[in-house]
Parts: sequence; C-alpha cells; structure tokens
Amino acid sequence: MEFSWLIFASVMVANVACIGVMLLAQAVDRNLPSRNSFIPMTKQRFLYIQDFWTMTWGDGIGVLLITNAFVHLAVKDITNLWWSLPIVVVSGLGFLKMCLGNAHKPDYGFPDRDKVSFAGILHLFYFGVGIAASVMCVWNLITGDLRGPVMWTALVGGVFYILCFIMEMKSGNFDQLNPATFLLADDEIPPAPKSPVFQVFEAIGWICAWIFYPGAMAVVVAHKKAQQTANPKK
Repeated sequence: MEFSWLIFASVMVANVACIGVMLLAQAVDRNLPSRNSFIPMTKQRFLYIQDFWTMTWGDGIGVLLITNAFVHLAVKDITNLWWSLPIVVVSGLGFLKMCLGNAHKPDYGFPDRDKVSFAGILHLFYFGVGIAASVMCVWNLITGDLRGPVMWTALVGGVFYILCFIMEMKSGNFDQLNPATFLLADDEIPPAPKSPVFQVFEAIGWICAWIFYPGAMAVVVAHKKAQQTANPKK
C-alpha cells in the first residue's frame, strides 16, 4: 500500500485538534477537583488528561499512526469506514459502562460516581474511533490488505501504545478505586514519589519520542528506495 504524506499530515492535524479540544474542555470545567488532589476518603490522586501515558504519548503518537493506517485503508476501500461505525458505538458504550462502575477511580472524565464531564464525553468518541481503527487495521492485516510502509507505521504505533498502557499499569494510573480507612491531613501528606520502575519507563518514553519519528521515516524512505531499485523506470 502506497504511503500518502497528505493523509498522514491530515490525520496528524485532526488528532492534535481532538486532543486540544479535550484539554480545553477539561481546562474550562470548574466542577473538576484540583489536579493531583486526593480523592475523598482515599490516598489516591485525582488525575487529569496530562497525567495519563495513554492520553498523552499514546494518543499523540500511537493513535496517530494507527489512525493514519486506517484512513489509508478507508480511502482505498470505503467499506472499511462503514464497518468501523458499529465498532465505534459498541466500544464507546462499553468504555462508558466500565467507567460508570463502582470500582472506577474518579478522574477528569468521570469525576464522581454516575457523573461524566464534557471532556469525558468527548473522550468516549475519541476512544471509540481509536478502537475501531485498531480493529480494522488488524482485520486488514490478516486479510493481506494492509502491507508496506503503512503497515509498519501502524505496527509501530500499536507497540508504542502498548508500552504506554504498560506504563499506566506500572504507575497505578489504572488502579481501581481503593477507599482508605485513614487519611492524613492535607498538610501532612508528602508528594507521591516516583518508583524506580516508573522512572525507567519514563526515560524509555522520552527516548522513544526522540527517535521515533526519524526512525519511522527512515523505514519509509528505505522501503521506497528498495521499490525503486526493484522496479527501475524505463
């Protein structure tokens, strides 16, 4: 499959715009507790978008590359878009049900039990699109319709997002709500320390961010040169 820089640039602009709108909705929401404040009756912190690995690095790089591949597929065959629509709905509703559960830890999107913020509503659609794009990429990978540099960038995006997901698990961001029986006064609570594992993964994230784009582009350029060598113009 031929790689289109126009599609890539368009998807990147759209992705940045979506993330920016969610951040804006979060910033103007005066009903949200302060960032990193303690959730009532617990020793767990209230997280914002910028505290999540998957919503910063994962969405900014991983989802970008996966969605780029999906748009390439949809441009080639519009039926990919139609098949993705029910997946968007089902995955969005599934995520909503999970986050409204009693065990879900309050955050920017679901600040309280049975309550969804505007940023949370926006993220439901974003999440649904990301899941649908991933499912369609996997399907087309199996059928053989996703190949070439578009496939490799999608695979890199998937691996990168998985690493971000692992970071969430290691850092405790995805922990369930855990009410505590005792909570110190606010002025007695020390800041949450970063574990050695967290610091290692944070360093890996920065390294990946610095080398990812030139590395991915090098793969694309090398692939195109190999194609030109194998099929020289007469």
